[in-house]
Amino acid sequence: MIYFKNKNYLFNEIRPPFTKEVKKRLSGVPDEHICHCLSFNSIQKIVCHSLNGRLTHELHRLWSALSNNVNSDKVYAIVEKIGEGYFAGKPPGYLIEAANSLLEQLNSAVNNLRKGNPEWKQRISDYYDPQNWYYYNGEAITASSQGFGRNTCIYYPPVPGRHGFYIEDSDKSGTQLYRLRNELSFYSVSGFGRLTIIQGSFMVKDSALSILFSSDNNFPVPQDIRYTSEPIYYRCDRGWVQLDEPSPLYLS
Repeated sequence: MIYFKNKNYLFNEIRPPFTKEVKKRLSGVPDEHICHCLSFNSIQKIVCHSLNGRLTHELHRLWSALSNNVNSDKVYAIVEKIGEGYFAGKPPGYLIEAANSLLEQLNSAVNNLRKGNPEWKQRISDYYDPQNWYYYNGEAITASSQGFGRNTCIYYPPVPGRHGFYIEDSDKSGTQLYRLRNELSFYSVSGFGRLTIIQGSFMVKDSALSILFSSDNNFPVPQDIRYTSEPIYYRCDRGWVQLDEPSPLYLS
């Protein structure tokens, strides 16, 4: 939640409860199994950055990135009040109340939420939590969020010869990550300049298997993971895009 200290808006790690809409959509799922793709602390970081810099357009783009619905009545009303200077000259408590109402809505942006594995969620911490990934070694698919082996069900094949991780994302099209990368290019949400995704490899018998850290993983967290740095690709309407390129590298 957001508070005010030393003329700056800061945040702690207290998260508001999920809204009734989320509870209904994820009925029967314990809170510890509800996972954010873009972490709640990253969301808070962007909101505080926006408030301290009076950068209202960032709040619009954050909501657009999370929900693809910038005109949500509750969020739009709060963002417009902040942008129009409604709280200027008033005690900080007024803006804090509005900002925390905004956080409640952003925390419950349903397109940014899903049921996931709490063990993986804890390991991911505040980094980006991808969905529906697979690993291609340049010849065959050897691992995915659903397990290991060459018979993994995929929706979009990899680029021949381009080894690395391929993220199909929540709707099997990668649009969540594509939207986040485009809308949040103004601000780093994990470090500076990247949507950081943790990757690694571990040994199974005599073979190394490469994996992404994801609460979507349908297997336990392995022991003795060695962290790696391989290319990561995600989908857009023009094909596969390499994640950490300064400008999109389309590989359709």
